[in-house]
Amino acid sequence: MLQEDVKSILDKLKKILAEYWMEAVKHGILTDEDASNQNAAILQEQARNRVKVFVKSALAKAKDIKLKAVDWSLFDKEKINEMLEAYSEWTTRLRQNMTLMTEKMLLVGMQSFGDFAQSQQAKDLGLQVFAERRLLANAPPDKDFTSLEGSIIKGSERSITSNVVITKFQFDFSTKEDGTEVVVENRVYPRELQQAAQKKDDKQIKELKAPLIQLAWLLHKSPPPEETDVNTVIAATTPILLTLKCIGYIDLPAENRMQFIYEPPKANLTQANTSINTLHSLIRGKEPSKPFTPQRFLDLYYDYWSSPHPDGKLSNSVSMTRKPPLRSRFFIAYALALTVLNIHSSGWVHKNLWSHGIIMIRSQQDTDSYIPYVAGWGIARRAVDAANTEKKVDSGIEPNLYRHPERQQQPSEAYMFKHDVYALGVLLMEIGLWNTASNIFERQMREARRLKKPTKVRLVVQAWQHSRLRSDVVGEMGEVYADAVNACLLGKIAVDGGSGVDETEMAVGFTNLVVDRLKRGLSI
Repeated sequence: MLQEDVKSILDKLKKILAEYWMEAVKHGILTDEDASNQNAAILQEQARNRVKVFVKSALAKAKDIKLKAVDWSLFDKEKINEMLEAYSEWTTRLRQNMTLMTEKMLLVGMQSFGDFAQSQQAKDLGLQVFAERRLLANAPPDKDFTSLEGSIIKGSERSITSNVVITKFQFDFSTKEDGTEVVVENRVYPRELQQAAQKKDDKQIKELKAPLIQLAWLLHKSPPPEETDVNTVIAATTPILLTLKCIGYIDLPAENRMQFIYEPPKANLTQANTSINTLHSLIRGKEPSKPFTPQRFLDLYYDYWSSPHPDGKLSNSVSMTRKPPLRSRFFIAYALALTVLNIHSSGWVHKNLWSHGIIMIRSQQDTDSYIPYVAGWGIARRAVDAANTEKKVDSGIEPNLYRHPERQQQPSEAYMFKHDVYALGVLLMEIGLWNTASNIFERQMREARRLKKPTKVRLVVQAWQHSRLRSDVVGEMGEVYADAVNACLLGKIAVDGGSGVDETEMAVGFTNLVVDRLKRGLSI
């Protein structure tokens, strides 16, 4: 499939270039003789000179008729713009496929992937950032990457949601008296780490903390996305990861938790009137809370992450917020799908995608739009390592709604890319309906808590196939969007779903059947 997809892209680029030559010849930028000239260097120089002459002539004419710009009537402006947009789109798509081909093709003649990351070839192909991310998957943290020294400035918290807060942090090495604006994510120790801490087993504590520190290191070294608004994300020509850059971590063993300290995104999050939310809270219409005590922070966190809830039930009256415009919802879905694809292309899996872990920041250009940033990583790791991890039991009721049937209760398979794809499918369903999975399946969750047992393994899949969920999504977002959700939930992305699947081929199918479909909705 990968080879066929690359061939198809090259054919489309060839067609676009042929159309460009026709337009260039038509306007005298190139001659028929140039178009047939096989010497690329001579051809480019001739074209460059004729463009200069043509533009100079057009500017002179514009000046004569007192215009301030080139007279676009000399061109078929719409056609030129369409060609440029199509060319950019297909070269970006080709670059995306190259990220999947690197280990198989691009490393020929090189000693290591590190050589490729530093090569001119990687720069020319626009793959240097991707290559550097992939290297991080294998790189241990620096020895001096230890718990940060400093503290949160009391009373500075101004936007709280679930386990995330905007606040000011006073670094011990900083001279700024008013602190630095940061985003803090609280991460409660996994159960095994808490047990090791109780036993004071230093060796096991170190081993169990290592994945958390490795994750902080990955997010610390990974280049932050330059794209900070809707249009730049859509127009991105390099594989982007919408994640926050981690400054470092603070280990709080006495409280059985770590704090990941992030830089705010470049979208003016530091403005006093800017707030953050999770996708889950945004859908439910919950405003970020007021400043609170550390204990309240933990109470909020456990309210979302532990199961069952303290009162053993969910609220029967959940007020959903006003739905964002259709294009905005398509963008949120597209941005998340693209990030999931690039997480995989970087050689990692997320392991904990759900609406509580998606940080939503309002776009500075369009107040009806939001930029989704992926957080709440489930101790993400290299895909090759995830495939060798122990298949641990996790009976959390709400988290199981986002887990692939193979990963619930007693997991039958180690974690793979397709499991992140399934979780994305649940997120897409939530975005399409603008309703949370916990609200959609509130009755089943309440019954599971009453009986003290998990929900049915295939609850979401069966509801999608046999209830009104799919038809409701079609009514809200259209057939193409529903097809993307279907591909994720049912694993219908041109693979058999077995353990022997070539995940490169799966990623190509995911691009064709999910990412591309969602991108179509952005033209609405």
